Amino acid sequence: TPAEVSTVNSFTPQERQALIDHDYVALFEMGVHFFLTLTLFIAVYEEDYAARTGPLAFQLEYGQKLSHWLGREYPSVAL
Repeated sequence: TPAEVSTVNSFTPQERQALIDHDYVALFEMGVHFFLTLTLFIAVYEEDYAARTGPLAFQLEYGQKLSHWLGREYPSVAL
């Protein structure tokens, strides 16, 4: 996209779609650091989740959706 022309890196179509879909599991599996996606999506979802099911509801869901990574190596973030 034009906004990416001035950057060193650009998004792949898969990365861009995962961002559009708010698919933090896919982003993690593509190598995005978990803390980046956690803090980004807390800002997006925390208020709605907390109102529906209480405090830390989004963080608990995030952990559950990434639980299949327990005991495994994190995806590489190397360029």
